[in-house]
Amino acid sequence: MGELELRLTEDGRMLTLACGVLAVVVATTGNNQLALLLAVGVALLVLGAPLTSWNLRGLTARRRLPAEIFAGRAGHGRWVLVNSRRFMAARGVRVRELRQHSESRFPDVAPGTHGSAAAAWSFDTRGHVHLDRFVLISAFPFGLWSAELSISGPVDLLVFPKPLGSRGRMAAAWEGDVEGERATRGATGDLIGLREYHAGDRPSAIHWRSTARLRTPMVVDRAGDVGRAVEIEVAESEDPSQWERELSRACGAVLAGFREGYAVGLRLGDARLAPERGGAWRRRLLGALGTAETR
Repeated sequence: MGELELRLTEDGRMLTLACGVLAVVVATTGNNQLALLLAVGVALLVLGAPLTSWNLRGLTARRRLPAEIFAGRAGHGRWVLVNSRRFMAARGVRVRELRQHSESRFPDVAPGTHGSAAAAWSFDTRGHVHLDRFVLISAFPFGLWSAELSISGPVDLLVFPKPLGSRGRMAAAWEGDVEGERATRGATGDLIGLREYHAGDRPSAIHWRSTARLRTPMVVDRAGDVGRAVEIEVAESEDPSQWERELSRACGAVLAGFREGYAVGLRLGDARLAPERGGAWRRRLLGALGTAETR
């Protein structure tokens, strides 16, 4: 259980003020109808606090982060809200990442179940990012109190550079056959086999019957007549802003290369990563750009 904070909402403060005024009027006039109205207002304030706090009891949440996050772009994922209580649904709960301004809302999560809601994470710069605490927020049932439950959920991310200028960068890159590759993956040729789908694979290569049977996206690998490769070189610069632009252009070229079916390599400083294919290799190249030394 995290740290719980309870405070009056704007409606709660207005009702508290109204109850104060009514209390003065009732004490002065002895009006029974106003006294009844005062009693209802006080009851709502008194009952609202524990009920609002209870709505967050037994709840936790976890992130489903996007596989790739690029600087300056929203990375779309989901929050999963888990209600471990045996009784009473969680109603009107919001989840907020403390480093972010966006919230995800859960109208109703039944006891012993979980619900999911769309979410987005956005970062201005590339590099390693540490996320820690997030909060669950509820104003149920009357909207007079707001309860915030702070929960620790540490996770480390690598944000890739913002992709820029992919077409021009591709034209300036070296192209050629993949060294030592005799049977290359392409759109035509003899069947090599089936494998799981990776980011950057052509949607037309998906084998739908196997995908439905295995319940995971599968693609067809075929042997092409010629292996295509591109090697992207990051231009050196001592100017920090120009260096970041070069990394962003290289990032765009990497994405374009995989999208167009190339084996993609990278020259970054003294390091050379020879052209290869596949989702894991794509993320390695993006990771090299994301962790490149700052200038």
